[in-house]
Amino acid sequence: MQDGTIALMVHVVFPYKGVSKVYAHEVVVRPLENGGIQYVSNRIIPSEDNGVETWHTPRLTAEKWNELYRNEVIK
Repeated sequence: MQDGTIALMVHVVFPYKGVSKVYAHEVVVRPLENGGIQYVSNRIIPSEDNGVETWHTPRLTAEKWNELYRNEVIK
């Protein structure tokens, strides 16, 4: 993309139910100078072929993450 990001098309599968495409989504990342990557966005691509979109759980906002995990100790 012109802003230096990379868009990846990802197909979610559910092997335990034998479903090869539950839904598709686009993940956008930005390569960093240190060799790492930075997450930019993630969106479900609407389609009549999508299986079970309700299986998707949206990413937590920073506020919600802090509310749920701020007192957790990483071991």
